[in-house]
Amino acid sequence: MTLLSLMGATACGGSGDGSLGGAAGTPDALGTSEAELTGTEVTLPICDAAQRTSNWLCWLDGDKQAACPSGQTPWSHWLHPSIASSYVRADPLRGAREVKVATMYWAGTFNNALYRVEKVQCDLANSTYQAASWARYSGSPILQAKLTSYVDHIRSAVVRGTAFVALDEYYCAAAGGCSTSTSLRLVIKQRGGAFPDWTQVASRDLPIVQHAPVGAFEVETLVEPGMEVTFEVYAINSFNSISELIFHDLRLFTETCIPDISNPGQCMP
Repeated sequence: MTLLSLMGATACGGSGDGSLGGAAGTPDALGTSEAELTGTEVTLPICDAAQRTSNWLCWLDGDKQAACPSGQTPWSHWLHPSIASSYVRADPLRGAREVKVATMYWAGTFNNALYRVEKVQCDLANSTYQAASWARYSGSPILQAKLTSYVDHIRSAVVRGTAFVALDEYYCAAAGGCSTSTSLRLVIKQRGGAFPDWTQVASRDLPIVQHAPVGAFEVETLVEPGMEVTFEVYAINSFNSISELIFHDLRLFTETCIPDISNPGQCMP
């Protein structure tokens, strides 16, 4: 968790970082004021070897032909699960092959995770990653990612979840499994005080467009002080379809109160 300041909101469909670009066809951001917001941000330490669980193994290539040298993590490498759920998928270019997917957890907690991950490409030199996550149609939205944080404020505070995502274009071309109606559902939930169970406080359904660059998909709301909050990302597929999403980043921002020493009981503006 890090402390930072944000000026306004990143536009939904724009990355806030020119290296990522924006997704065509995504709605505008919610109307956060342009006042400076100070808060904490939770992300996932996807490629941090020190926090990675033992069932994710390091490889020099995406097809698991060469393992990373013992005790070494190269700047550029791939992660694959060794203990995972397996199934066989039909791929017109490569035939039927077994796919293993697993959930990624860190630091012994189940509060922050990526679900149904097949593989991860890590670029430590540029501090970037690409995590491929599967979602097979099941009749209901499929949970793909979750981040959890806490609202440390004396009043209702801004909570914003952002997912930088694109469709896996190789899979779309090879397997023909991408649907034009695939979308993301972004959800913010809270619990605490009068809400002992998780209660949904915000939700957005946003289309994810094939052949579009990486987009920043966002949901934002106000949450009461003292609440635990979670940001969840779901995939919604059409009947009998499978999508492979590439996650480039996930962030959960919660506005924080910085006490105003000259004005007790108030926060800095």
